[in-house]
Amino acid sequence: MTTRQLLGILGSAILFIGVFMPIVKLPVVGELNYFHNGRGDGVIILALAVTSFIFVLIRWYRQLWITSPASAAVLAFTFFNFQSKMSQATSQI
Repeated sequence: MTTRQLLGILGSAILFIGVFMPIVKLPVVGELNYFHNGRGDGVIILALAVTSFIFVLIRWYRQLWITSPASAAVLAFTFFNFQSKMSQATSQI
């Protein structure tokens, strides 16, 4: 197994596991993760992580230039959406 392949597998695994980790912990709501029981953007990230894993296994490294920016875009969209909702919530308080 090459270093390239090992790093690709590690990156895909971290992306896959990260979907189920808590994003934020709120006192009333509890912990919120990215998956939201199959209703959130985590489903897209899971699909991209599995696709990246398959690309690494068959050594199609150039296709990772598609899945990597796509997962980064979904993460950025969620981050800005969350920041917007948090600022709205704090302005209402």
